[in-house]
Amino acid sequence: MPSSDALRRAPKRLRMSALTCAGAAIAAAVVAFTAVPTPASVHAAGPLEVGAWGFYGADNVLPALASHADEMTEVVPFFFTAKSATDIGYNGNVSKTRGDSLLQSFKDAAAANGKPLIASIADTTGRLGMASIIADPASRTAHVNALVNFAGGFSGIDLDYESFAFSDGQGSWPTVDGVPGTYDNWGAFLTELSTALHANGKTLQVSVPPIYDGSQTPKSGYWVYNFPVMANVVDRIKVMMYSYSVSQPGPNAPYDWVSKTMTFMKTVVPAGKLQLGIPAYGSDWVTKVDGACRRRHCSTRRPRSVR
Repeated sequence: MPSSDALRRAPKRLRMSALTCAGAAIAAAVVAFTAVPTPASVHAAGPLEVGAWGFYGADNVLPALASHADEMTEVVPFFFTAKSATDIGYNGNVSKTRGDSLLQSFKDAAAANGKPLIASIADTTGRLGMASIIADPASRTAHVNALVNFAGGFSGIDLDYESFAFSDGQGSWPTVDGVPGTYDNWGAFLTELSTALHANGKTLQVSVPPIYDGSQTPKSGYWVYNFPVMANVVDRIKVMMYSYSVSQPGPNAPYDWVSKTMTFMKTVVPAGKLQLGIPAYGSDWVTKVDGACRRRHCSTRRPRSVR
């Protein structure tokens, strides 16, 4: 069973500035948990599938991609957000000029190495925003259509919708008094989306935090993501196995936690669809403040990123 820290991990969008490895510029590596045959739409680079979230805020992302794209299974730019049911575009910190330039560089790196370009899209609709969108059949279909249109310039998309887990509250997950919660709505949404994307020859991936058992209790992890449905309709499930320690000094991804969690998850999701999200960052824990420091790093027992 995971520690209480593991159930209070910070959303990835708040951690992305930390996910840069010195000299590597790879926001977070994604490695296949086991070597298995891959769909025709996924290009295996070797015995393991290796990908990375290319973060817009790291200066060394593009040089790293240029140097290592041939070793990766796919190229994944991480600077798109879903701002509403129909508005999908660049992250608010990325101007159109900067975004267009970054995107072209990612496209060039993917094309030069014959690799799929997968757009990672984060949810920035706010607390219960995306939950409300997928709860209503009309807005859910509108969002599906927007994602399908957006995917036209890519080989597929990777959904990084974390508000369900870290902002909305577990009370929004289950069906209550006959009203479907996010668990069921997420399954319905992905089923509709995958059908539409696959009809256009596009892949659907998701980046999600883990589950630890199948009981759907407060200690079961992030079961809101309806893993049984995802196992059937999603092409890749990237499990974010990092940021284990958040309230006190500790490891980012202890082996025992990662091993036990992924072993269980293979009983729910086919191994060929699972990918292990690994940290390419470290934490410098602030336990004492002596003198002046930047405001956001002044609290004791709070980690700072090590780049």
